[in-house]
Amino acid sequence: MSIYLPPNARALVKALSLGGDVKPLSKGEIGARSRGDGYQPNSPETRRVWQYWAHRAGCGDMLSKRPEG
Repeated sequence: MSIYLPPNARALVKALSLGGDVKPLSKGEIGARSRGDGYQPNSPETRRVWQYWAHRAGCGDMLSKRPEG
């Protein structure tokens, strides 16, 4: 989520500058994301992505060495 926060914020600011209303996610859309249809913070995929970005940022050595699974 921290990777996408800045570009999403820029998109929101641009949308707001165009005028009109910005429609937030509905409760159903938020619920679908929470049920596992979207981001899963403890999944192996999320850990792999986090490791990738940490290494790209030059701080991969700071990650704890935690066994998979």
